[in-house]
Amino acid sequence: MFDAFRSFYFKFYENFIDLFHMILEVLSRGRSHFLLLLVHFIARFESERSSNLEPNREEQI
Repeated sequence: MFDAFRSFYFKFYENFIDLFHMILEVLSRGRSHFLLLLVHFIARFESERSSNLEPNREEQI
């Protein structure tokens, strides 16, 4: 149970840092760059979510 909490915490923290970085980039570069970063952030989130849906090979063994 602790491992699941730790994994969730680190993923949340990593995504929060990415979101904070995206906000800083928007403030420094403008609106067009924001759209690129938003697409990148959403794509990364979706790829992580889809990889979490796949069963782990370690659990199958």
